[in-house]
Order: sequence, then C-alpha cells, then structure tokens
Amino acid sequence: FGILDEQITLGDSIGPDEYRLWPKDSYKVGKTQEAFDKQILRDWLTEQGYQKQFDDARDAGKEPVAPKIPEEIISKMTERYVTAYEKLSGHHL
Repeated sequence: FGILDEQITLGDSIGPDEYRLWPKDSYKVGKTQEAFDKQILRDWLTEQGYQKQFDDARDAGKEPVAPKIPEEIISKMTERYVTAYEKLSGHHL
C-alpha cells in the first residue's frame, strides 16, 4: 500500500491465492479456517494420491499427467473465488 494523489493505493495484488483470506464472522483462533483459496483442490489432489504421482513423475524427469478434476471441486472453488471477489470489491458478479 502507498499514497498516490492523496489516496491509499494498492501496489500489489490481493487475492485468495496470494494471501489467506478468511471470513471474519466464522474465524476462530486455533481452528482450521474456511478459506477463499485453492486449498480444496490441493487437499483433493493429496487425498487421491495425485500429489505423490506428480512428485514422482517430476523426480523421474517426466511430465506429470493432470487428473480430471471433479465438477464438485470446480464448483466449490468457483464459489470461493466469486465470494472472495465480491467481499473484496463490494461488487456482485
């Protein structure tokens, strides 16, 4: 942040993947927070064993093969990104 022409100006990007954004009304110290990021995809990849497959392929000098992401995961991520946008911008999509 900085001041430009007497207005506070953002000099960097703010988004769900650059920072951990949590809803204030459900935030609880010491608990796993609901977040507006792609952690749901990371968790799914790990649960399905894909993260290990990716790591093993890279270690072997091969190109990892991306899995087909279930529609449910895509929908949840989309909802999170839209919510983050709306909360940060004050605009609705």
